[in-house]
Amino acid sequence: MTFDDLVRRQIASGLAGLSGSAANATIRVSAAALNEAIAAALPPDGRVRTVTVNPLTENALDVTVVLKPALLPALHPRLIIERQATLPGDPVLVLRVTGAAGSLMPLARLFGVAAHLPPGVRLEADRLFVNLHEALDARGQAGWLDYVTELHVGTDESALVVRFAVHVRAPK
Repeated sequence: MTFDDLVRRQIASGLAGLSGSAANATIRVSAAALNEAIAAALPPDGRVRTVTVNPLTENALDVTVVLKPALLPALHPRLIIERQATLPGDPVLVLRVTGAAGSLMPLARLFGVAAHLPPGVRLEADRLFVNLHEALDARGQAGWLDYVTELHVGTDESALVVRFAVHVRAPK
């Protein structure tokens, strides 16, 4: 049996061999890694050509959104993390769109940007909602949220900072 086989068997069993384990972690995701993940998640047939995120201090992100067709102006919203997801009951992270770009959100809706966002992401008025369960489910990864007992998403200069606690319960 290979290590990969062992890992697959543990995942299939609900991590039974790790029952009772717990861990806390803080992961700093650099702007480069964050932007690579966003680019991979954008639907190729969508209305958004590129999204570039620059994390700032105090739970803020400067964002550049380039729409299709290219003749449309780029949007430059600042997003503020307004509400954390609470797992398991409310897996939605809420970001508020601020700055001058907030007034351009109707333009984004007019060109159908909201209808072409990745799974789990929706835009309503000046709020961007990220449903972590839906976003992970679209990639077949939602089951990992069953182990997360605490989650906090924040920012630091040039990094998204994710703090979380996990606990592996005994299989049912």
